[in-house]
Amino acid sequence: MSAEVKPDVGVSLCPLAMKSAPERELLCIFGTGDLGRSLGQCLLQTGYRVVYGSRRPHSCGPLPHGAQVMGHTEAAQLAAVVIVCVHREHYDFMEAAAPQLQGKVLVDVSNNRKKNLYPESNAEYLQSLVPEASVVKAFNTVSAWSLQNGPSDAYRQVYLCGDSAEAKQAVREMATRLGLSVLDKGCLSAAREVEDFPLLLFPEWRLPLRVATGLTAFFFFYLLTRDVIYAYVEQDKDISFRIMVSLANKVFPIVSLIMLSLCYLPGVLAAFLQLYRGTKYRRFPDWLDRWMLCRKQMGLLALGFAFLHVLYTLVIPIRYYVRYKVTANTVSMIRENRTTGFDTTSAWRTDSYYSIGILGFTLYLLLGITSLPSVSNALSWREFSFVQSKLGHLTLFLCTLHTYLYGWNKFLRLSSYKWWTPPGYMLCLVVPSVVLVLKLLIMLPCVDRSLGHLTRNHGLFSLATPSFANGFLIFKKSVTDQIEINARNKAATLFGQEYKLNTWQSVCASWDGTTGLEQDSHGGGFDPQQTFVGMISDVHLWDFSLSACEIHRFVEDLNFTPGNVLNWRALTYQIIGKQGSPVNHIAWGEPKVTHEALDPKGSEDKVPHTDVCHRANEAQLRLKSTFMGSLIL
Repeated sequence: MSAEVKPDVGVSLCPLAMKSAPERELLCIFGTGDLGRSLGQCLLQTGYRVVYGSRRPHSCGPLPHGAQVMGHTEAAQLAAVVIVCVHREHYDFMEAAAPQLQGKVLVDVSNNRKKNLYPESNAEYLQSLVPEASVVKAFNTVSAWSLQNGPSDAYRQVYLCGDSAEAKQAVREMATRLGLSVLDKGCLSAAREVEDFPLLLFPEWRLPLRVATGLTAFFFFYLLTRDVIYAYVEQDKDISFRIMVSLANKVFPIVSLIMLSLCYLPGVLAAFLQLYRGTKYRRFPDWLDRWMLCRKQMGLLALGFAFLHVLYTLVIPIRYYVRYKVTANTVSMIRENRTTGFDTTSAWRTDSYYSIGILGFTLYLLLGITSLPSVSNALSWREFSFVQSKLGHLTLFLCTLHTYLYGWNKFLRLSSYKWWTPPGYMLCLVVPSVVLVLKLLIMLPCVDRSLGHLTRNHGLFSLATPSFANGFLIFKKSVTDQIEINARNKAATLFGQEYKLNTWQSVCASWDGTTGLEQDSHGGGFDPQQTFVGMISDVHLWDFSLSACEIHRFVEDLNFTPGNVLNWRALTYQIIGKQGSPVNHIAWGEPKVTHEALDPKGSEDKVPHTDVCHRANEAQLRLKSTFMGSLIL
């Protein structure tokens, strides 16, 4: 006999292992404009709950499906993170909502119409209105269009500024979930710089564009005077039609060659300046530094002018003027029953001229391709420098040779100097010829050895930071043999502390910055494959400031407490030839440090501190980086 068993309706039949889904995080957005709606739509798609705060909750227009809308005060009470998508002119309601915003994270996304519109940044102004909240500047470089069209169609870099590490971490996690890349720019005082980013209009291109425009205008009017105006005045001929193709096809290659030369001229000037100074660690002059920073843009503009020269050259055979001239010359020879002999020299010259030009333009294209971020990021530093430096100078040589073959012996003809002015191609050869001669001088063994001597075996201790190329350096001047400390691009020479072999030397100092990589041969670069080369015997790092007594005791009798961050002697390494490679790894962070040892007026509230005591003798070690962190030895 069987009985039907019915389950108790009050008992849950769910599996024991199942748990209820966690409640999604709620975010508040002040403002229902284009950016607010686009940002809310993306947040909803990534799993957040969104509530809007508006002055007019009942007439704010269409909002993303699933979002709520209410007044500012009510919305602020529900979320821990509030995104302020409101212009600065409408911040007046923030003071009224300040009690509800205490302890909240406020994300300011506003921008200004122009630079220096207000004495302080919008984020700092917002912080003054709501002092009990943690303001973070973010998302001001991301447009509503980019949020709507996905990560593959727009710029996805987000900059963070804020005084609270916890608040920035919350915003960083939110941006990461949105598929954005995050870059921390520091404290809230940096928000003024971040707010200027959307207002920048090709800042790296301004100087190259001005140079290109100036050169184009100068050579256009120069050649216009020599060719068109001269023919009209002296020969009573109207050849103004040649302005469109013939004149342009002279201006473009001239500007291209000069611009290419200007890409490599600052490099050779910097090399000779380093030779004159006897060190690579001093900053270049501002004009030279700015010039070197815009070399890529100058090269791309030079490639553009070269490409125009190629296109204009290709259309030469189909021009009416050329076809008419060839036909008229042929008819004239038939009527006069005459012929011209084949000139082997001219054939060699023209074929060489075209061949060298094709090779030069091919390398030109290769330089332009390797300048693309997607290509340059796939190359190692050695590969990239080989293409841009070695092949770049080869490109300059081929293009210069192409121009010399074009001119051939025209400079010997008096007719070439119209109104006693040299042809345009002669003027454009001045700069590239100077660059090639200077580069040839640098390649001489005696000069190359001296230049290489500046960049090798002189760095006793070298650190670079993301903000400063010369974060902290201890090096020996090759000219005076004095040891110099360079902290954050500020030098301090240790007078009376001369470097001598087989003698112990001690240097103890503090610096301000974050430990970084050892620099490349010209300073300021970051090369993960590079190793530290120096005269190292003992290095110690502490995460606290050494007292004056401890430093004095170390200098007097070498008695000190080993560093708790880095103890050089505690490393286990093996010597292979003249190279030493550490075996064990050290896990450590990036300590913030001060430079009161170099600057007696240093602030006392910059803690924690890090000091380094360094002793050097004649034993030379080359140690590859195996540390977990940003220090390379």
